[in-house]
Amino acid sequence: MFSIFLSLVIPLLSVFTVSSNALPSSRNIISSSLSLPIVLKTLHTNNTSRQDLASPVSSYSPDCSISYGRYLNQASCNSALAKISQVTTPITFGERGTGTWDVVLPRRYLSDDGQCAIDVKVDLNGAQRDVSNYLQITNAASAVLRDCVQMRQPSTGGLVTNLGIRYRSLSAEISRYYPNVECRDQTTSAPPSYDSCKDILDTMQWSESLTNFGLPWQVRLVAEIPLC
Repeated sequence: MFSIFLSLVIPLLSVFTVSSNALPSSRNIISSSLSLPIVLKTLHTNNTSRQDLASPVSSYSPDCSISYGRYLNQASCNSALAKISQVTTPITFGERGTGTWDVVLPRRYLSDDGQCAIDVKVDLNGAQRDVSNYLQITNAASAVLRDCVQMRQPSTGGLVTNLGIRYRSLSAEISRYYPNVECRDQTTSAPPSYDSCKDILDTMQWSESLTNFGLPWQVRLVAEIPLC
């Protein structure tokens, strides 16, 4: 009787494991069928993976340069740094349009005054994806803040590369930003939600190359406006 019971339970467990991929996904936890195997495979095949994700600020050596801007304000950059999540769970980071990722890249964290930007990017010439967590991103950005913004005179931005524990393809960059934003009062309807705007932002194409924007009849045009 006991052996019969076990034979019934084991098939049920295997069925549940297969069907668990159909559970609803969440943006705050790793639950997608794509992200979870990548994370688990990375952590199991590399015994030092978890230690790498918890590397202290002192372990990073940023590249400080005026190409990332000059005269960065420490308080502004602290404001941007505070916007990075404190979740330490390993998650997937990937270039937009290349798959389903927990964090779509590039991802920008902007200070309240709009003058300091922290960008998380992936190497477009490499795997275009990786596994990391917000602790590693935060500590790398903190190293840039310490070495480039606080200790250099004049202060500059900077970059830390080789982040991630699968392909070493992620980077954290701090740069000076000059906001040019016009806020308009909408009295006829409520403003759009943050999540709605972020969904659109995550699907937008991006490039660091200069692009010609203009009306359809203009010559040497690369991108027509308005863009919808």
